[in-house]
Amino acid sequence: ASDRQPETAGGNKVKMQRSEIKALCAQIHRLLAAQTNEPAWAAIFAGLLARLNDETAPLAPIQADIRRLFAGAGSFSDLVMQTRGAMDTAADTQLDRLRAKLFELISS
Repeated sequence: ASDRQPETAGGNKVKMQRSEIKALCAQIHRLLAAQTNEPAWAAIFAGLLARLNDETAPLAPIQADIRRLFAGAGSFSDLVMQTRGAMDTAADTQLDRLRAKLFELISS
């Protein structure tokens, strides 16, 4: 049991992880909200942010819900950013970067 971290260290790690997840979700939400053709995805991330802002809500179920967004056909992994029906390369590249960071963070 000597290798166990004190509760405060674990608590700080969870707070830091929540903060990082919240920051990424906020960036993704802003990007999606700017795209008028993705209101459903923007709403999903708005809901996640509301849950993340509630410091009393446990992080594990939120992480599990985020992981589920990446699964299956038509998932968040498949989302391509478009403007007026054409691929928006700059926004799509930004989304890919944020999506990869978020996936890495919730998978660790």
